Amino acid sequence: MVTIIPLVFYSYTALSGKSIFAIDISSFVVAVIIGQLLSYKVLTYRQLTGNLNKIAVAAFVLLALAFIVFTYYPHNYKSSKTHSLENTEYHSSKRRKNS
Repeated sequence: MVTIIPLVFYSYTALSGKSIFAIDISSFVVAVIIGQLLSYKVLTYRQLTGNLNKIAVAAFVLLALAFIVFTYYPHNYKSSKTHSLENTEYHSSKRRKNS
């Protein structure tokens, strides 16, 4: 259900051209409700196989490994022009104030 929030956000901002706080909060609430309902369905389902536990452990190990790898070898954002503050309004207004 993690995908619901960015899906809704990028869909409506692409259509409207702006971010609306009420829709952001609403998409979060809807995503949490859907996630809780699905979690309840999975936990109360009687015919779970033993493979589901193995898949869950494998997913957890992959997430832990990804966390460790990206912690020790992060992406170098300084070399990327898209993530640079120099091309933003915040950076240019801050530079003008300091001058």
